[in-house]
Amino acid sequence: MGGPQPLPRFAPKVPAGWIVQLYRRDALGIQDWELLDKVGARLYVRCLEVLAVSDSLVRCPQCGTEFEVPWIGQPADRVASCPSCNWSISAGVYHARFEHQDLLGGNARGAFTTFVEEYPRARSYAERMLIVDRLVHAVHVSGNTVVRNLIEGHPRHVLAILDGLAAVDASNTHVGP
Repeated sequence: MGGPQPLPRFAPKVPAGWIVQLYRRDALGIQDWELLDKVGARLYVRCLEVLAVSDSLVRCPQCGTEFEVPWIGQPADRVASCPSCNWSISAGVYHARFEHQDLLGGNARGAFTTFVEEYPRARSYAERMLIVDRLVHAVHVSGNTVVRNLIEGHPRHVLAILDGLAAVDASNTHVGP
């Protein structure tokens, strides 16, 4: 037999600075596609993973198949195996892999699901920015627990940053060309 089996890995949260920079550039009329794609892609993967963990699903690190790993109320040594390649993980190891990574996201499930469905279909800068903005707004109004799911930093600090962005956005609202 080979060495130890690979373990699932999860996408990091989005740095708050990326979001601030994206919003500031957008407010100046600068369409920074590279930054929007970077923020959008990170949010997309993070939302997928929050939804998967919230549903007790894991993506096999060997073959990419997604399957259920019952862990809530289960003995730590209960094992779930990938139906495609027989890679396996115990309930205890699965829980330990995502513990303290803020991947349980029931409080904003609708916003995460909508983002995952809509973001890949959006083609224009305006469409993508609007979809990102809707998710960031949902995170902002949902508060502390949801901020933890997606954005790096202490939740109170991140919420203060989002408060500041919302105030700037409201003062820059204009009608017409």
